[in-house]
Amino acid sequence: PHIQGTFASQAMSDGASIEHPDNSGPWSINATASTDGGSEVADCEWYLDDAIWLEGCKHSIQEWPAVGFESRNVRLEVMDDDGSLSSMEFILVNEAQGDSNQAIFLVSGALLVIGTLVFAFRRRSNFDIPKWPSRATDEDHMLK
Repeated sequence: PHIQGTFASQAMSDGASIEHPDNSGPWSINATASTDGGSEVADCEWYLDDAIWLEGCKHSIQEWPAVGFESRNVRLEVMDDDGSLSSMEFILVNEAQGDSNQAIFLVSGALLVIGTLVFAFRRRSNFDIPKWPSRATDEDHMLK
């Protein structure tokens, strides 16, 4: 069978990387297959890192399977009613959204520190020490 399908609204293909969607779950995962002989798809099995994960061709998942991992390997095996088997492998990527936020925080923090330093040094250079008016030279400055 020739496998087609979607995983969280993203097209699956052999060797593809599927990233964490922007929207929250549930996400649908669907597999279909077409055969030259017109056979019906009998069964689908989804493997996550070499362990069976789901059975059946259509599912709805609530949580992203790659959470807590950098990526996870998925293998989909489809068997048609005459016993022929096809498989497709792809990678689920847990997009590091924290890293993009971390970069924004680092840049904004650096700009804040630079701005504070510029402001402090600029104020210091513009600061004048008050000068007291001088007294006449004939006055005694000693305390009596």
